[in-house]
Amino acid sequence: MQKKILILVDFLNFLRSDLYKCSTLNLDTVKSVLSKNGYEVEIKSFQDILNSKVKPKNYIIWYSSSDFISYKNYIEDILLYLQEDNILIPPFEMFRAHENKGYQEILRRKLDLPLLESHYFGTLSELHQIIDNIDFPLVLKHVEGSGSLKVQLIKNSNQLIKRVKKESKVKSFLINLSKNYLKRYVFTNRYSYDNSLESVYYKNYVLQKYIPGLVSDWKVLVFYDKYYVLERFPKRNDFRASGSGIFSYREFDFKLLDFCKDIFVKLNNPWAGFDVVKSEEKYHLLELQGIYLGPATLLNSPYYFIKQNDRWIKIEERSDLSTEYAESIVKYLTANSDS
Repeated sequence: MQKKILILVDFLNFLRSDLYKCSTLNLDTVKSVLSKNGYEVEIKSFQDILNSKVKPKNYIIWYSSSDFISYKNYIEDILLYLQEDNILIPPFEMFRAHENKGYQEILRRKLDLPLLESHYFGTLSELHQIIDNIDFPLVLKHVEGSGSLKVQLIKNSNQLIKRVKKESKVKSFLINLSKNYLKRYVFTNRYSYDNSLESVYYKNYVLQKYIPGLVSDWKVLVFYDKYYVLERFPKRNDFRASGSGIFSYREFDFKLLDFCKDIFVKLNNPWAGFDVVKSEEKYHLLELQGIYLGPATLLNSPYYFIKQNDRWIKIEERSDLSTEYAESIVKYLTANSDS
C-alpha cells in the first residue's frame, strides 16, 4: 500500500473543508494523525505543482475544492493532470459533483443510487422535448448552489417554461435572436436551416419530484464508520429545510442510517454528506456531497452513531473535524489495502 500522502492546499495554504469557507482544516492536526499511522506527509500548493519540473507520482493526494467557479476549474485542470499517476482523495467524481446537482444525477445513475424521479437538461429546447413526460408539481434546481439557494417549487408547465426563459437568456439575447433570424431568412446561402435554430436559452437545470407534506429533512454526515444526524425544519410558508437554520438532534428511526450506509458503500469515499427525506413509504436521497460537506452537523453534535454486530450504537462524544477527516482517510486506505 502506498504510504505517501500529498496534501494540496490553495493560494492561502488552506485545505478548505472547515465550517467557514474562508478557513481551513487544522493542518498540524491532520499531519499528526496521518504521521502516527505511518504515512509520509507532504504539503504543497496547487501552484507548487505547476511550477515543479517533476510531476508527482505514486502519491495519495488529498485536496479540497472551491466555491469560486474559475478557481474550481483551475483545480480541476490540475487534478486531471495528476490523476493518472496518483490516487485522488476524494475520487475525481466527488469533486465533479461539488456544487453540480446535474452531475449528481448522472452519478446516481452510474452507481445505481436511490433515484428520486428527476430530469436534467441544458437548454430550453431540451426542456420542450421532455415536458410531456413531466409530472407536476416539481422542484426546479439550478445545478450550482447550496443551502436551498436557487431552488423553486413549480406547479405547472407554463410556470416552468416562463421561469426557465427568464433565467436562461444568453447575455446578448436580442443580438443572438437577430443573428439567428439573419441566418434563417437572409444569409441562406451561407447557413443551413439547422444553423438558424441555435438556442438563445442556455442554462442547465435539474427537475426533481416534489414530495408533499414533509415537515423536515435530515442532513447525515458520514466519516467512514461514524454517522452524524441533524434533523432540519423549514421556515414558515417554505418547503425548503436546507439553509433554514432550524434544526434538532432528536431521535429518529435507525432505518435512516441503514439507507445512508447502503449509499455510502457505493460511493467508495472516506466521507460523505446526504440530504434525505422520508415520504409515507420510504426514504429518498435529495442530494449528496463527497467534498465540502457542510460540517455544522458534526460540529454541533454531542454524539455520533456506529454500527456494531448489526446494531446501531450511540457514542456520546464530541468530535474534532480535522481529526475525523484524517482518521477517515486512514480507515479508508486501510480497508482498501485489505480488499
